[in-house]
Amino acid sequence: MRGVIGIAIGSWVIRYLGPEKFGTLNFCIAFVAVFSSVASVGLNGIAQKAIIQNRRLQYLILGSCATLQILGALISISIILGSTYISELDYEKYRILFAILSAGFLFKTSEVLKYWFETEKKVFIPIWVELVAFLCVTLLRVMFILSELGLFWFAGLILLESCLIFSGMIFIYSLQNKFALGLWSASKSYCHELIQSSWPAIFSGFVLLLQASSDLIVLGMLSSPAEVGYYSSALRLIEVAAVLPMLLRSSYLPMVLEKKTESDEGFNLEMINYYRLSFITAVLILIPICIFSKSITHLFFGEQFAPAAILLAFMSFRILFVHMGVARSVYLLASDYLRYSLVTTLLGAALNIALNFILIEKYGALGAILANSITYVFIVFIVDFISPNTRLNAKLMYYAIFTSYKLLKK
Repeated sequence: MRGVIGIAIGSWVIRYLGPEKFGTLNFCIAFVAVFSSVASVGLNGIAQKAIIQNRRLQYLILGSCATLQILGALISISIILGSTYISELDYEKYRILFAILSAGFLFKTSEVLKYWFETEKKVFIPIWVELVAFLCVTLLRVMFILSELGLFWFAGLILLESCLIFSGMIFIYSLQNKFALGLWSASKSYCHELIQSSWPAIFSGFVLLLQASSDLIVLGMLSSPAEVGYYSSALRLIEVAAVLPMLLRSSYLPMVLEKKTESDEGFNLEMINYYRLSFITAVLILIPICIFSKSITHLFFGEQFAPAAILLAFMSFRILFVHMGVARSVYLLASDYLRYSLVTTLLGAALNIALNFILIEKYGALGAILANSITYVFIVFIVDFISPNTRLNAKLMYYAIFTSYKLLKK
């Protein structure tokens, strides 16, 4: 439901804002998003583990995590706003947007409560809180469009959504644990212990977010806001299609892990079938998007976004890369190659950032697509041949691609 509403209202917002305003907003969102790993202090997973292992210290853990996230938020906001003054680029027009969007980091302490709900096996509570906040903000987006309000109002809705989630989490936690918030505490020694555990996650998260946002950031620095808008609109449609590989992963992961415990032969055969299904699914999605990109763009965003059609056509191949990349991650997880996976991911991030600076300056938005494509091809289809431990995975993937027709015969 959220996905359908998001597509419908999201496309309406994009039409209303137009290429230039939508591009400006997305550049600011991408720039701010890079620092979200610093604001969250990389505590996801670490906080849950600490609470589960030390229930009697949960108030100290929650208080220390909240303290670190507030400090992380203040540091992130300072860096973001400071960059608008020391950079040679003209960030003056973006300063207010940066301030509005980065202020949302102050409400990221709601993540601490999310960790607690997850350890209490009450995962549905954060899901419902986020859904209610999303629906409220979506309704306001419609009202803002009908009222013909400006860009800053729509940026403010992103901040409001974070505020609503924070308030909802606090309210429900207080109902279920009366006076518990007053028991929260923080200690310098425990905060230091948490930072020692989380700094690798902060660093890797920062690099990965920089890689994920570098195309929009570099494009915004070297090109016009309108071109960022065309690129962002095409990317929105591709991101919708990218949900499917995660659903396939959820279905195949338990079967793959089970086969791994039984025999290598069964595991390899299961991975071949997984790769085949991922390849066929991706091709069936990307071909119509590539062929009918002009009609799709016009349907969702209108004539003013016509230049985004060619970008959507080329960007559609990312669907194949994502499908195969997600399947590859399952192989690495089942084979306990997590460290190798992290190294190759960071390598891909560095390569992508470098290529963005080189290609965007010369080719604009098409350069960003080319940079992403080269990175995906290297990481998904080439790099596993380099390491002896993962060479088999590369062979299984290529064999599955060239024999994918066998899946259709079943």
